[in-house]
Amino acid sequence: MIQPIKGVAAEESLSQGEKRVAWVDVMRAVMMFAIALGHALDARPTSGSMLNQYVYSFHVPAFFFLSGLLFRGKKESFFAFTVKKFKSLMIPYYIFSILSILIFLVLGSVASDGLGVAVKTTDLLPNLWGMLYGNGSTGYMKWNLPLWFVPCLFITSLIFYWIDRVVLADGKRNSRKFIGMMVGSLALSFLNYYVLGIQKLPFGLETAVYMLPFFVVGYWTGRTDMLSKLQSGVRYGLGAAFVIAGAILAFVNGPRVGYVGSAYNNLAVYYSSAMLSTAGAVMLLQTASNKLLIYVGRNTLPILLMHKFPIVFFQMFLVDTMAKNELLGVSIAIVIAGASCAMALLAGEVIRRIAPFALGRVRKQN
Repeated sequence: MIQPIKGVAAEESLSQGEKRVAWVDVMRAVMMFAIALGHALDARPTSGSMLNQYVYSFHVPAFFFLSGLLFRGKKESFFAFTVKKFKSLMIPYYIFSILSILIFLVLGSVASDGLGVAVKTTDLLPNLWGMLYGNGSTGYMKWNLPLWFVPCLFITSLIFYWIDRVVLADGKRNSRKFIGMMVGSLALSFLNYYVLGIQKLPFGLETAVYMLPFFVVGYWTGRTDMLSKLQSGVRYGLGAAFVIAGAILAFVNGPRVGYVGSAYNNLAVYYSSAMLSTAGAVMLLQTASNKLLIYVGRNTLPILLMHKFPIVFFQMFLVDTMAKNELLGVSIAIVIAGASCAMALLAGEVIRRIAPFALGRVRKQN
């Protein structure tokens, strides 16, 4: 059985005495690098590359899957749960949003001109409104667009708290309840995507709807022993097959999907691709244990909050070189993503020692 561990966020400290599971941290590290790589590939020469198309097809869903896997909300009151999530997610979000906006006011136009990316405005008030509204599709989060993920994960966690409480009110878990949760979350996604078309909701609520099925699958996976029943050879074989199948479906699905703006092309194909790739990654990484990757996996929030700045800096100077050919551009993007993650981790270590609350943490007592 996958060992239960405490936590719901893409980055959250565990309580003392709570044992971490190595492969979860390894997978978070791999998916965080994939997110940084996707942003590094978003420069004009490589934005349409097959690698960019694939990493975008499942890196964000994988994080929602892991958040569902780690979900432990029902043990506390909704108020306590909300306060904990607000401290671990929204306080870092607001702190780094304000810092990002201040930098954007000074350098936003320079970066926009250098990369050929349009921005609505560099005025203070509209961008502060964008921060409070928390939806990147408004166009007012260009100061650090990856931060859309944080309020979206926050609101998804609150939604699932009540799903967990209502569906499992009797404390019993069975396959029928899981199927009901999956059918309900998928039906809501298809209803909005093909009928209602609601977008630009506060905190990316429409994106939370599309990501909810991955949260549900992660939640159920963490409470079953389905993976432990597979022999290692079978698991690796299935994992590789799932990843390949997910990649093929991602390419069949058309252009790169976009989580900001809810551009998933064919929603059924998208879900199939993302589920297969996420399941394949879990199977391939379930026995993985690497000290560096575990460290990165325990510090994904600083990377999420800060990796965009070095990426934009490097892109401004290297965009012409990346444009010479796709292979060179992809190779440079991989280096940029790795360097940006390392720089964000270094900055995160400094912040953790000086002001840990800015990363949603509590200063440890001697």
